Amino acid sequence: MGYQTILLDLIRGIADASLRTSIARAFTSIMEGYRYGVLDDRKLRAVLAEFCLDVLSMKYPTKDVEELRPEAERCSEELYYAVRVATLVDRYTRASGTGVG
Repeated sequence: MGYQTILLDLIRGIADASLRTSIARAFTSIMEGYRYGVLDDRKLRAVLAEFCLDVLSMKYPTKDVEELRPEAERCSEELYYAVRVATLVDRYTRASGTGVG
């Protein structure tokens, strides 16, 4: 599953369009940080776990953080692998000259 689909699933149910846009921008910053080497794998995992927990806390404000943690961990792992795949594809297409990168 691509990171776009996972992110859309994560923000589904958040009614405020400006908040959804801010969440998408924050995710893009995280992904670009990884893509350009600012974040290593360990840091990317940690940042994504915090990001998912924050978004789920906004989505479900009445739920306790500990109640949301398992879902945040699942979501962050899905995003981690999706970001890695997208980054590898981007790097490959740039290096090989087979893509538009």
